[in-house]
Amino acid sequence: MPKQVCARWRETGCNKLVELPKRYCDGCEADGAGKDTRPSAAARLYDAWWRRESKAFLAENPVAVDIFGEHHGRLFAAEVVDHKKPHRGDVVLFRDKSNWQGLTRSDHSRKTALEDGGFGNARKRGG
Repeated sequence: MPKQVCARWRETGCNKLVELPKRYCDGCEADGAGKDTRPSAAARLYDAWWRRESKAFLAENPVAVDIFGEHHGRLFAAEVVDHKKPHRGDVVLFRDKSNWQGLTRSDHSRKTALEDGGFGNARKRGG
């Protein structure tokens, strides 16, 4: 079986080899690596109200915003509602529809990774 370095090597410097498909060595796994510690979607405000209102928003705003300037005049369907300024748990900002925009799923994932520090990006402060 092929091996790879423990997935925590960037955070902790752990350089133990693990057999695929495992991602973490036994020591890092025992320390809680790989466990999802985020609160539930509803606890992060994405509840029935959000599902209803975001669906209505997409129906009223069906064209995706070109936030990266890469659509080159082509129109794409808005697939997800994005918060222009990250709400970081602020209910007022979360529900402020002037802070919403429709994005393609791909653009939303890219924007979120850039803002929240995914894929090796540093987390941006503020929003």
